[in-house]
Amino acid sequence: MKLEDALESAFQEYNIDEPYKGNIIDFLEMIRNNDPATYDTLYGSVILSSRVARFMHLDPKPALYGGVLHDVGKSTLDPELLRKGDNFY
Repeated sequence: MKLEDALESAFQEYNIDEPYKGNIIDFLEMIRNNDPATYDTLYGSVILSSRVARFMHLDPKPALYGGVLHDVGKSTLDPELLRKGDNFY
């Protein structure tokens, strides 16, 4: 399942309102445009974290939001800096 499909399913399942959907999608687009590799890893942090929260009988919405926002800062960094990995120094 693609991230977009899983996210849309989560929006419906967790009753996330339209303005919040737009914000989440905007953040994800910023990340996708700047660093596709980071975007590709978001499935785990966005979808799985909300599922874990639900399994633990917690509200899954904050976990979903946190999963999106934890990498949003990468959307403003130079992609070359993100790819340096262990060779940072």
